[in-house]
Amino acid sequence: MFYKDNLFENKNETFDEYEFSSFPLEEMQRIPQIPGGFTPNFQPPNFPGGNFPSGNPQGGNVPGVNVPGVNINPSQLGAPPNFIPNQNDKAVKSLTSSNYGGPQSKFVSQNSIKFCLFQFTYIWERGGRNYWAFLLNVDRVSVSGLRWFGRRWAYFGVDLRRIDSFVCYRNKCESCLEDNLSRQTNENGFKNAKKLYTNSEVRESVSKTLVSLNIPETKDDFIVQPIGIVDSENIENTIPCVSSRDTQYTIELEVMYPETLDETIKDKIIEYANEACEETVTIINATRGNTHSVNPLENFNNSTKVIPKALAHFSSEFNSKLRDPKIDKDIARSITYSITQGKTTDPWKTI
Repeated sequence: MFYKDNLFENKNETFDEYEFSSFPLEEMQRIPQIPGGFTPNFQPPNFPGGNFPSGNPQGGNVPGVNVPGVNINPSQLGAPPNFIPNQNDKAVKSLTSSNYGGPQSKFVSQNSIKFCLFQFTYIWERGGRNYWAFLLNVDRVSVSGLRWFGRRWAYFGVDLRRIDSFVCYRNKCESCLEDNLSRQTNENGFKNAKKLYTNSEVRESVSKTLVSLNIPETKDDFIVQPIGIVDSENIENTIPCVSSRDTQYTIELEVMYPETLDETIKDKIIEYANEACEETVTIINATRGNTHSVNPLENFNNSTKVIPKALAHFSSEFNSKLRDPKIDKDIARSITYSITQGKTTDPWKTI
């Protein structure tokens, strides 16, 4: 096993060593729009006999085909994260009560793996096999989707009883897409300006996400549903369910300037800030580990340690660009900036 081009690869693995079975067609549900531009079409696979192709796909990538509910070209996904999660991590969920999973793994119901639909998911099977997957379908007895083979994706399906434990992470492209949908951005990645009111003036603030990590959590939960009233007492029914929530960790660059500035000057400020932060991102990401012993949250925490160094570099580059004759010195002195570390935890929601 080795790393090549930052992608985990096992040279001894071949497609012939693994089972490729058809997508389960039972309990097909309406699948929402998938991040990354994949569009639902609710058509079954176009494979003879209903089986997935085995063997090494020609051309290095799996061609786009119709699978239940999704018209997807695997090349749109890119590669999965370039690390192997630690099975002992608290975020890992176990589907078995055996000792296969690590001591920190939390035993959950099979329903909980549905939360990993359309996300990069690392799966540990009971027989010792483990791999990155991108799940497209989960039913009562199996999961199916795409499996990563070091350099390419292949379609696969596996019985839920064979899965020991799993952990999923939000696709980086998915996070970018959701961010663009929820908060419009400029072409250079800066979110549209917001106004800051102070006692002395009104300022505008633009920000750009330098690092973003989304950690999903699931737990077995229950819903209390009123049934009626008997002898003046409320009768309730407790229904088991699965709840989920996301915790997002971010490192953002924020630039502030007077709201009264001419729009062309504002555009120049944002342009220079964007150019100055290119190397800043490189500095922050330089601490990110490339070994399987480093999980995503450890990577993020490593990045936060170099924020002062990254800010100093940005300050030097940005101030140098602000010496542009088109920008008055008084205006340049009125511009402030900072790099902030944030953490946002969503409320629990029933899935």
